[in-house]
Amino acid sequence: FSVTLGNDTTICDGQSFQLQVSFPNSEYLWQDGTTNPTYDVSDPGDYFVTIFNVCDTVLSDTLSVEVDPCSCNMYVPNAFSPNVDGKNEIFRPLTDFSSCVVFDYEMRIFTRWGQEIFFSDNVAEGWDGTFNDEYLTDTVYFYEIVYKVRNQGDTRIKQDRLTGNLFMIR
Repeated sequence: FSVTLGNDTTICDGQSFQLQVSFPNSEYLWQDGTTNPTYDVSDPGDYFVTIFNVCDTVLSDTLSVEVDPCSCNMYVPNAFSPNVDGKNEIFRPLTDFSSCVVFDYEMRIFTRWGQEIFFSDNVAEGWDGTFNDEYLTDTVYFYEIVYKVRNQGDTRIKQDRLTGNLFMIR
């Protein structure tokens, strides 16, 4: 027999989830002394349970939980159309810059063969679909965005790496 609380996880501020264990004829002891088979988690920390059963078997597991300032997420489109019609001309991530501070930002665009064709360390600067001042062909490109972000007035920092495919449509 074994017990698992799952993988270490991150939740957003204000969210919660429930840990649950169930073994027949057993008693449960959580890190704070509670003895229910379920435990509600809403704060950061290490959560662990020890299970005792009638056969003198002792099982335990620990789960670490972090709380993330999730209001400062970056949203990345999967397509853009740099065709000079004034709509959706530049590829760049979006976030709520009025409440979020972005720093240590880097965005790279690659061809499907891995050639880097764009780099920026300025979150306000996007890619216009060119390389060496030439417009590239409609195809799939790959992006990588590495950044740190925090809410205005908050000291907690979220670090993230976003990757994905990007479709350029003219």
